[in-house]
Amino acid sequence: MPKGIWKLQKLRHLYLDGPTSLPRTDNTVTLPNLQVLTGIAINEGIESLFAKARFPNVRKIKLELHSIRWTESGLLSSLHHLRHLQTLKIYGLILLSSPTSFHLTLTKITIFVGANLFGGGVMRVLGSLTNLRILKVVGDGHHQITLDCDESSFCQLEVFKMAKMQVVHCSMGKGEMPRLQSLIIECCDFFLCPLKNYVG
Repeated sequence: MPKGIWKLQKLRHLYLDGPTSLPRTDNTVTLPNLQVLTGIAINEGIESLFAKARFPNVRKIKLELHSIRWTESGLLSSLHHLRHLQTLKIYGLILLSSPTSFHLTLTKITIFVGANLFGGGVMRVLGSLTNLRILKVVGDGHHQITLDCDESSFCQLEVFKMAKMQVVHCSMGKGEMPRLQSLIIECCDFFLCPLKNYVG
């Protein structure tokens, strides 16, 4: 991307055929009107731009990673500076070292090919996001998900989709997802996942 992108001060939507890296800039220039940013490569550069709040009013972001694995150590925490962010899509193999930094304002999360993403209590963290209304998890048939939720989880969730995942554990409390309207399960395998105690 040319550095001239930073001169487009009225830019509201930036759709890239990603993963694409944005040019570095040494000053404090921002894109104050940007609301949608898609096709961005996950790397240290974008973490730095997020952390410096270069897109202060962005509402929707799609991040992409294909070649290597990337930990969330700086990525998700850098999103905390985007105070209007509502929709987050992540494509790629993301390894979460600490699943505690999802943005609290998010209303929609879509994760594609999240290798081992849903172990270690990550579903409990997602379930604690009080504004989350749509959650979609899509694998490639080999990735595993652990559904370990309590009865206070996903209080506002209306749509939950799982596709091409291996569900290796399922523990769902009574009254969880009280507002759920659409449950979509596509091409998933379930292993030792009793649902007899679940009441929607």
